[in-house]
Amino acid sequence: MEKFRYSMQNILNVKEKIEAQEKLAFQIASEAVREEENKLQALFVKKAEYEEILRDHVRAKLNVKEIKSYRDAITNTEDRIVVQRGNLRKAEQKLEVQRKRLEEAIKERKVHEVLKENAFEEYKREYEREEQKIVDELVSFQYAEKQANSGS
Repeated sequence: MEKFRYSMQNILNVKEKIEAQEKLAFQIASEAVREEENKLQALFVKKAEYEEILRDHVRAKLNVKEIKSYRDAITNTEDRIVVQRGNLRKAEQKLEVQRKRLEEAIKERKVHEVLKENAFEEYKREYEREEQKIVDELVSFQYAEKQANSGS
């Protein structure tokens, strides 16, 4: 009997490659989320620094120009925080889409692996039937030969 060959191996190979690509895309999306979170955190730190400097200037001498400058910087940073939160939400949405695509790719690959396992099990059963057929023929031949020798 010929060696086991899974007829849809090329499809399984494609599914495995798709899964690998989706894993890579998921990692990239995950890194993008971390990067957006880091940018947001940096903006919060910058805002806190501006607020601290502003408090120091208000406590010290009244320099209206500097105070206004830092208030504007705080307002500008708050606006950037709002934008950055939006960027972070978009990155998280992309990550979720990529997570679903990865899960689907994994599911499809597993389906094809199960099909391959089932095909291999069927191959083994067929091989065992063929083997049993050969053994039965051999036993029948030996029995017939023994009968012929004892009858002569």
